[in-house]
Amino acid sequence: MIYNDVLPRVLEDMRVMLQSSLEDRTWDWFLHKEFTVIRVYGFTGEPYRLPAFLTPRVFALEFIRQRLCAEEEHFRAFKKYFDVKFPLKVGPFIFKNKSALLVVEKLLEVMDFQKEEKMNYDPHQIISQRRQ
Repeated sequence: MIYNDVLPRVLEDMRVMLQSSLEDRTWDWFLHKEFTVIRVYGFTGEPYRLPAFLTPRVFALEFIRQRLCAEEEHFRAFKKYFDVKFPLKVGPFIFKNKSALLVVEKLLEVMDFQKEEKMNYDPHQIISQRRQ
C-alpha cells in the first residue's frame, strides 16, 4: 500500500481495452492470486502466466501475440484473412504489420514466464461466427 491506497492489478487503460462491449469483445483476463492470464478468443496456443500486477508493456506484448496468432490460424485461408487493422496501437506499442509477431514472441520468451494449458478459447463462438 502506498499512502493507504491499494495498487490496481490491471491499470485503467488496460481495463478499458479489455472491457469493451460484448459485440466487439474478443478477449478475457483471469486474475489469479499469484498471476494473471489473458485469453484472446480463438487463440489455441499456451498463454503466458503474467505477473499478478500487469504493466502496460507486458500486457501489450501478450495481447498482440495472442491476437496475431489467432488471426493467422483461423483466417489465413481466406482472401482477406487478417482482420487486424494496421497500424495497431496497444499500450505503449504501435504495430505496423503481422511480422511484428516474431519480435513480440522473442521479447516474451526472454521474460521466462510460465505457460498455461492450451485450449481453443472461444466462449461466445465469436471466431466460429466470423469464419462463416
